Amino acid sequence: MIQRFDFSTAPELCSEFGARLKQQRLLKNLSQEALANQAGLGNSTIQRFEQGKGGTFENFLRIVMALGLVRELESLLVPMKSSIEDVLNLQESSQRQRVSRKGKA
Repeated sequence: MIQRFDFSTAPELCSEFGARLKQQRLLKNLSQEALANQAGLGNSTIQRFEQGKGGTFENFLRIVMALGLVRELESLLVPMKSSIEDVLNLQESSQRQRVSRKGKA
């Protein structure tokens, strides 16, 4: 069953993703030490992530890369386009460098 994260807290998400990273590591038959070496991290960093205690985004990416799961991130934060207006807004926003000031829109 696919779990939805709509109402999850940040600590709950850390715990869930830590468990998923551990599952992937075990599927690849890697020890925490081997994964740490491949990711260029310490064992304690891998342990913290797997226990859901979090860490830096860069370290998360290093772990994902070492596990060969980078392609899984491609769909993350992809702009959703459900109408022509969404496509036009996306084109406009890709050219913008800053948000509009209040009062201007």
